[in-house]
Formats: sequence, C-alpha cells, structure tokens
Amino acid sequence: EESRKLTGLYEYLCQQLPPYMVPWAIMPLAEMPLTPNGKVDRGQLPAAVRSPRRLGTPYTAPRNAMESELVRLWGENLLVEPVGIHDNFFSLGGDSLILSELIVNMENLLETVIPARFLYLKPTVAELAVMIEDSKPVTQG
Repeated sequence: EESRKLTGLYEYLCQQLPPYMVPWAIMPLAEMPLTPNGKVDRGQLPAAVRSPRRLGTPYTAPRNAMESELVRLWGENLLVEPVGIHDNFFSLGGDSLILSELIVNMENLLETVIPARFLYLKPTVAELAVMIEDSKPVTQG
C-alpha cells in the first residue's frame, strides 16, 4: 500500500515538475524531527539511500561502446549500479552538481565538448549517446 502511494506521488511530481526538480528519494516519516526551537532538525533526518528508480522502465544493457562508457561513468558519478540505457539521469538522483562532474568526466573520456543542455534535453544514456554521436564533427579523409 505505502509503495503504491509513493509511486503515485512520484508519478504526480513527474507530471508537475521538470525532470531535474523531481526528488530522487521520497521517504515517509511519522513526524519531522524538530530542534528545541521548532525548526526541522536536519541532522536527525534519516540518510537517503541511492538506488535506481526505474518505475516501469526495465533495465536495458548497453548496445555499443559509447553506451557502455556512458553507463560506466553514470554509475560512478551517481553511485548507482546497474544503470540501464533508458534510465533517466534525474530519476537516478542526478542533480546540477553531479551533472557538472559527469560532463567533465565524459568530455575527458570522449575528448569532445558536451554542453550541459544535452543532458537536460536527452536525460537517458540511449538518447545522449545518439546526440553526442550526431554532434561530432565529420572529418574528411
């Protein structure tokens, strides 16, 4: 019952918010821990555990070298395993800080410039791999 409610809440948030604003963890609490002053005691909140949130998206393994490298980097940067090629970066816990680190790592690996907007436009490995391939300059031989 509780799992169904959380899934419903998550789906509702996905409809109402841009992907990068949807929280990657939703933890029900009986009550919020408060300080003596009545403010939320953040130090007493339980730690969220990162785990893939697929919600109907089955795991799909990489199909080529580009997807394999991107999946590996996403797993390292997001601290999530396994990452499937159709998993959404933001649903896996990606945020602007992780995105910045991931972009640097991808650019170093692929030796090409990858604008951050690519990940906002194409937030899955499958989509991003195609966008990166399509943006590479064609070399004349």
